[in-house]
Amino acid sequence: MVKAVYFTVVVDEAEKNDTKNQVEQMEQDTDDTLEGRILLVEDNAVNQLITGKMLEKLGIQYEIAGNGQEAIQCWENNSYDIILMDMHMPIMDGVSATEEIRSREKVRNTTWIIALTANVLQEDIRKCFNVGMNDYLSKPLEIETLKLMLLKWLSSKRQDGSEQKNSLQA
Repeated sequence: MVKAVYFTVVVDEAEKNDTKNQVEQMEQDTDDTLEGRILLVEDNAVNQLITGKMLEKLGIQYEIAGNGQEAIQCWENNSYDIILMDMHMPIMDGVSATEEIRSREKVRNTTWIIALTANVLQEDIRKCFNVGMNDYLSKPLEIETLKLMLLKWLSSKRQDGSEQKNSLQA
């Protein structure tokens, strides 16, 4: 016997309107564009949508991975300038995914990894850097903050040829 399962997803109207307003505001905020290829690792569909719209507005090509395991697979098969890595995800979190990517790299920190986290406690930030992340952004993201971070890391090869390692060392 086959049983059908039905469910209803309830979206808070205020959250829905807030997301819509954020996207509309982004579209008006900036005309500046950047060049780069980003892997956005994020399990939350709303965050994927909003961050994706921000990246599009900034002229960034991006792909989405829904968890750390998918991120590793994407990273192995593609080349990215930056990985924006959510810290808390199902299947494999951002810390574990970063550790795995760093262990597989032939040259240390050849892909910039920026943590996306709502936790901005010093201990959490230190944890990001200890596993090899280069920087972090706190959620909720704002387009200008994201733009400045991307500018920083997309232009990280300095005139003298040295590269930034992470924000603690900068």
